[in-house]
Amino acid sequence: MDFSFDMSEEYRQAYRRRFAWRDCHPPQAQVTFAMARHAAVDLALILRASAPISGEDRLPPAALQAMRKTLEEAGVSLHEEKTADEKLRELRGMYEPFVQALAGRLLLTLPPFVPAQQTPDNWQRSAWMRPAPGIGRLPLAWGNEEHFS
Repeated sequence: MDFSFDMSEEYRQAYRRRFAWRDCHPPQAQVTFAMARHAAVDLALILRASAPISGEDRLPPAALQAMRKTLEEAGVSLHEEKTADEKLRELRGMYEPFVQALAGRLLLTLPPFVPAQQTPDNWQRSAWMRPAPGIGRLPLAWGNEEHFS
């Protein structure tokens, strides 16, 4: 039993050294990425989306730096910049052409990775209610409230 725990910890440490975000659940991240990429590839094939003509970079170096800064300010520990940026570029190369092809086929504009201004997420908006606060400002449920009685 100890051996299996030691091996899983070794795997986790090796995985953290390899990828950009240290504080994530690696297998879940891999499965999520694989499923999303698979969906993008399948949709592009089914809809007969043409390969994108312009390879517009939705995450230019300045936007990547801004994203890294925002993540670090939020307390996310990142690996060394050059290695992480190369890995991110590699991963993006696996899905970005398909997403761009889909956007062209469906006449959609892909959003930038880093928005120019902060806007509420879709889950925060409603046609007939006030906007919900951001995740960090949501009220906590304590169990002694009338709702839980």
